[in-house]
This record gives sequence, C-alpha cells and structure tokens, in this order.
Amino acid sequence: MREDLPACEDPTLPNCTPTPQDLDVQDGTMGDNGGEDERIDSGSTVAEAAAASAAAARAAATAAAHQLTDLDDDDTDDAFIRALEQASLDEEGLPEDILYCLRFPEAPEAIVDKDILLSLRLYLSLHNTSEQAYKDVREAILLHHPDHAILTWHQVKAKIAEITGVMSLACDMCIKSCMAYVSIWASLEECPYCREPCYDQEVLKASKGKIKRARQEFHTVLLGPQLEAQRSLAAGQKIPVYKDIIYVNYGPDLWYKKLHILPGGTIPGPNKPQNLDSFLFVGLHHLAALQQEGLRVWDAIERAVVDNNPYLLLGTADGPGLACLNGFVGHHDNYHVSGCTHEDIDVGALLPPMSPEQYTNGLLTVLSARNATHYEELRKATGIVKPTLFSGLS
Repeated sequence: MREDLPACEDPTLPNCTPTPQDLDVQDGTMGDNGGEDERIDSGSTVAEAAAASAAAARAAATAAAHQLTDLDDDDTDDAFIRALEQASLDEEGLPEDILYCLRFPEAPEAIVDKDILLSLRLYLSLHNTSEQAYKDVREAILLHHPDHAILTWHQVKAKIAEITGVMSLACDMCIKSCMAYVSIWASLEECPYCREPCYDQEVLKASKGKIKRARQEFHTVLLGPQLEAQRSLAAGQKIPVYKDIIYVNYGPDLWYKKLHILPGGTIPGPNKPQNLDSFLFVGLHHLAALQQEGLRVWDAIERAVVDNNPYLLLGTADGPGLACLNGFVGHHDNYHVSGCTHEDIDVGALLPPMSPEQYTNGLLTVLSARNATHYEELRKATGIVKPTLFSGLS
C-alpha cells in the first residue's frame, strides 16, 4: 500500500495513506517521482552507512515493541492514550483540500450539471447491484445519447465521496489481524505478536527495499468530513451513508435511521485482533483532534459557519466486544464460583455503576502488578484488565 513512500518518522503518526472511499489506487503511483530521490550510488560509503543506520533503527524499534507485549501492553496503552490527549489534525496526513475544508468550511456549490445529476441518480438507484450493472446501463444510455458525459463507475464514486465527505485512511495492519501499524508501532516492519512481516517480501526484495507494499490494510472513515457534508446540505439533498457511528444531534426517533448513521470503518480478518485499540486508534485520534481544535461547519439551515464541539456520548457492543472497548474483564473470564456466598443478583435490575474513584483506584492496583501471576490475581479482583483507550478523549 505505501509504495515509494518513506517510513513515518513521527512515532505518534499512523502508518496510513488517505484514499477516497472504495477507490482503486494503482500500484507504484503514489508519491511517484520517477525514482530520482531513491537512486543511491552503490559505491557511496555515506549511503551504505545511512542504510545500515536505518536498518538498525528499525530493528531496535521492533525489539522495543516485542518487549512491550511481554506482559499486558501497559506501555503501549499509555502511549496510545497520550497520543490521543495531544492529537492534532496536522498529524493525520490528510490531503490539503480536506484539511482546509475542516478548518475553513464554505457553502457547497449546487450541482447543476445534468450529466452529473444523472450519473448520481443512476448509481444510487443501482446501489444493490454490481459494478457491471452500472457499466451496462451507462453504455446503453450512451448508445442513445452519445453526447452525454455520463460518469464512469470510478468517477461517480469519487464524486459521491466528495459530496458525502466519506473518505478513508488506508492503514497498514498485520496479515493475521493481530494489530495495526499506528502510533508507536508506525515504523515497525513486523508484527510484535506473530512476527509476520508487514510488507510483501517479494516486492521488497525485487525493488531492493524501495517499494514497501503492505500485505494487508484496513480503512477508517473519518468523522469530520462526514459531519461537514451532512450539515452543509439541506435535508432533502442528503445522500445516505451507513452504520457504525450514530450522530445523535437528532431526536430519538431519528437516531437509528440509516440516513443519520455514518460509517466508521472496517477491520478485515482473518482473525480476531490481538490489539483492538490499534485499529480504533485512527478514528479516535481524529475525534480527539476535533475535540482539541473544534469542528467548524457550514450549516445549510443557518446559512452560516457554526462551531461544533463533538464528543463521544457512549460506545455500545455485545458482551465480548464491550470488554475489548472498556478494558474490563469479560463475561467469559474463569471465575471460581463453588461455595459462592454473595447475595443473588437480579439480572433484570441495573448493576450499581463504578465511580471514577473506584475505577482509578482499581486501575492503579492492576498496573502495580509485580509479574504475570500477580497481574492475573489483581485483574480478577478488580475486574479491570487495562486502561481504556477512550480515556484519551476529552
């Protein structure tokens, strides 16, 4: 995925590349400069020393990450949380036009081109069919109206990405789904869990180390551009987007309508992530940056730029999924219940909430574990596994 691009030097940045949602990126074209910057004289002592130094730095970074996973990843969790607390939009590698729109929103231009409108209506009416179906209908229209500039499949998807604000960051991940190469892991070249290499080794070898093509990637759909696009269009003009993030600036009767639910991204398989926080980090980093800087949007109803302060109201998941989000012990933990003496619990009643003080004290207790055995004892005693990534948000 990251062909012809240097490794990220800032340890807080994700190893990510922005792409329009679902658009194809041709291999070897991103950051292409004809190879002028990458030609190294094989006889140059300076070049050889630089290459050796870079290799040593990568090895040291990988070794450090291996050490972090020896017990319970506490150092990794803290690094992720600190990165969220200091998040900035400038760190996300966003295209200049997207970054400018987030900070200096303007009223969107009305779509008056009839060919573009026809292309959009055609695409939306065929959204449950195949790419080939769109191409066949487009070809049929052009046979009868050859002078019409009907957008191609990829052109219409790019236009919809522009209108809806649905653009994604494609980030490198472990081929076995263990973790994502973000934050302190951005510069690693192998997974700290399974030791699988990040990059396609055949491509890396054939290009003499110049082309680093990730073996697997995942996509995060950024929240800010979507909220800007939604607020900037009148209700009747909104193009529906789907699932994962619920925008609750509506009444309860509208919260779960597809029109008001924004996509948050996808994590492909084949396995359950070993470190889910690394996959959530990119989207939460963007939200944290918006909380730090504020989100200015053009409001179509007010016909003016208004300031917003986005915040996370709540996160939901099933039982096992929620344990991954909040850092608590899940329902499947092996508790010994023989001879249990506590009173029966009414499953129909709400459990008493844990106060912030109780959580903080319990977390500090868990983090004081002397070794793995002690950690297991404290984890079961407190019900806390690790610091939650969400504590890095405002």
